[in-house]
Amino acid sequence: MLDRFGPVPTPVQRLFELAELRVDAAIWMIKSITTEDEYLVLTYTDRGRIEQLSRMRKERLRVVDQQKAYYLTGFKRTEKVDWLSLTKEIFALGH
Repeated sequence: MLDRFGPVPTPVQRLFELAELRVDAAIWMIKSITTEDEYLVLTYTDRGRIEQLSRMRKERLRVVDQQKAYYLTGFKRTEKVDWLSLTKEIFALGH
């Protein structure tokens, strides 16, 4: 792409990152990701997959019911944080 179109603009790079996050979320059977206080809230469809992810993330990801798991970020929702990169890190250990 670089030789054909030149450097990738920041918005396009962000779009690629978001697409990668969507693929990772689909692999883990996560249907939505939202923020609540200092947590990322993962709404999931497969209890086994979210429990596997929870074991990988030790104490930071807790399954709270049949639909949601909470990941402790350590940041307030109002703080300037790269939420996309932070969310991608949750899935970074592999599939």
